[in-house]
Amino acid sequence: MAAGLRPVSLLLTLAALAGCSSAGATQPQTRDPASDAPSERAPTSNAAAIAFAETGRPHVGPINLIALAPSEDGALTRDRGGGVRLWTALDGSAEPVVVPIDDPRAMSLARIDGSRWLLALLDASGGARIVESEAGALRPIASLSPLDPLLELHVWPGGEQLIAIGADHVVRLLDREGRELDRIDRPGLRVASLRLAPDAEGGPRALLVTAGELKPGDSLLTAELLPLAVAEGSFELVEPRQRVELDSVPDRNNLQLSPDGRTAVLLRRGRVGPGTWRVYAMQLDDGRQVAVDSAVPISAVPRMGLLAGGRVLVDQTTGLAHIVDLRSGDIELTGLRNTPTVDGLTAVFTNTQRLAGAGNWLLVEQLEEPGQLYLGYAPINMLSAGLSTTGSRVAWALADRLVVEDLGDETPGLAEVPGTRGVPCSFVDFLDDEHLLTLDWVGGLRVRRWRDGEITLAADTGNNTQSAEFLSHDQGGGLLLVHTNAWENPTLLTVREDRIDARTLVPGHNHLFGLYAPPQRPLSDWGAWTIEAGNRLRRFTVAELDAGLSTRTAAERGSDLKVAPEQFALIGDETHYALVSGATTPTVHALRDGDATTTEIDAVAPGFVARFAVSPDGSRIALLQQRDPAQALTIVDAETLTPRWARMVFSTTGLSWSDDGEALALAASDGGVVFDGDSGELLTSRCGLAFEARSTPPLITSFAQPISVCSL
Repeated sequence: MAAGLRPVSLLLTLAALAGCSSAGATQPQTRDPASDAPSERAPTSNAAAIAFAETGRPHVGPINLIALAPSEDGALTRDRGGGVRLWTALDGSAEPVVVPIDDPRAMSLARIDGSRWLLALLDASGGARIVESEAGALRPIASLSPLDPLLELHVWPGGEQLIAIGADHVVRLLDREGRELDRIDRPGLRVASLRLAPDAEGGPRALLVTAGELKPGDSLLTAELLPLAVAEGSFELVEPRQRVELDSVPDRNNLQLSPDGRTAVLLRRGRVGPGTWRVYAMQLDDGRQVAVDSAVPISAVPRMGLLAGGRVLVDQTTGLAHIVDLRSGDIELTGLRNTPTVDGLTAVFTNTQRLAGAGNWLLVEQLEEPGQLYLGYAPINMLSAGLSTTGSRVAWALADRLVVEDLGDETPGLAEVPGTRGVPCSFVDFLDDEHLLTLDWVGGLRVRRWRDGEITLAADTGNNTQSAEFLSHDQGGGLLLVHTNAWENPTLLTVREDRIDARTLVPGHNHLFGLYAPPQRPLSDWGAWTIEAGNRLRRFTVAELDAGLSTRTAAERGSDLKVAPEQFALIGDETHYALVSGATTPTVHALRDGDATTTEIDAVAPGFVARFAVSPDGSRIALLQQRDPAQALTIVDAETLTPRWARMVFSTTGLSWSDDGEALALAASDGGVVFDGDSGELLTSRCGLAFEARSTPPLITSFAQPISVCSL
């Protein structure tokens, strides 16, 4: 069974009960499970498989960037936390794939063939990564140095060549390994971006756009349009060149290339008459133009999409869009899905579809006829996690159910524990391989078989549960220490395989406390340790507490510590660890066999340690430090006090070791993970329910998280 949360620094110290002559022992709390209400009884049936996400992971925050493949059947998305997902299908037939490249500022992709894709991701410094994806597996191809920074990088249809536009305005043709095949470098040519028409007659066409130039006395920017002919291994500029005038720097929202590659379409504010946006179309071969008033007020921030048949969709991002027919000048009104969670400013358009972020879901909306798909995952909230003795199973306490995952097989088995729907557990751990021990928020303790959900033991711990700690005994059963919202006089329960013997209050003005479990001793010799405000360490065994311990006897025992610990752990009889952090580098004071040493943990940055958990076997220490708004998890070797591995996480709600220290489970507000205790290898990650393609909008969407367990 995994040890539960070690106590953290206490916030409150309440006055002790006046006039007490004993430690406040209570009557045994064993109860007949049959006395529980019928609604608490689980049906005796085999556990069913739960539908967790299998290959993909949810976005950790709202989607804020979308890149569409030239074939219009795949996309890359980025969220506000910087996470990237590859969508190899937009019809809900495939889960997105995690792309482990954080926070790119621009993205491009193209299908190579079948299930193979080539991805190009540009970072903030101007460097880039080229990656191939096949059947969900990612393989790095090349890295482009930020010493020669890029403005844009585009994968050419077919995935065999790329076009790079440098910050020096040099245009380069690259192969898929990033090697230069050809370049366009002309003095005075300030190329800044590229437009692509992948389905043009005769093959894909490209258009280079120069940076807009503002002439003295003019309020409009002038940009040059440079057609580009691309062949295998070479490219060249094609005459004639055209010039267009724009209100702002040319981007993909105000300047696009028609699907046939022959016309540039742009939006510009009207200068006379009503304050509306006008749609301009310029033929690239002769410069002829048409202009149509879209009737969209200039107060809107529109998005533009090009439809078939010379029609232009101007989306006001308010739910109303105007479809402008450039041939007839007619305007058709249409509605687009718009809610506070649908971000119209992220939208990209195909000839028939609109893609937009809907929180951390991807909205695929049909333009020609009503219909939409929301692609994503229903979120989960892990309240607690518990590991079996050897870490071969993990129990997840979700907000609405219990789930057990078998980690021993190549394909992990998942089972929802029957009878636990709608019963949130604040704490879960394994009593043995077949039984779970759970606590709810109001102190209800239950032991149930996880395979069929049958409750075998139940008791009232007597207090609202703040957190809990459980250690298993090698002869069965164990001790449970419940921390209440009063943060004083924690409740100690002796849990047997067939009964719960007693509920006892641990005495004293305690500001730190935990379980005392000397090895190879009977359960009656186990108990609890406490540290009072005077830094006096006391130990109380189950036998002493059951017999009744006077307050005077309790106050007279104990030993003074040399430091005032913020966190503390007692391993066996002779070893303890006291942690002092504050605003300095965390310092661990170790006492082994009466010989005290003080060691500053190397490579751990300054910062408050929110949680300090030593594995039950005493081999490893987990330090969870606050790095607002994220957290840093560092695993330290308990013998040498040197770090083994570290991870950045977010919003943790529980941390649990296996008894042998070989596995560590982390529960968080957005999912749960299990690490190998020695190497930090990710053993499993559960960050969402099954992938969905739904026609109705999701009711729950996440907020941006700079780092998440789902990003690991």
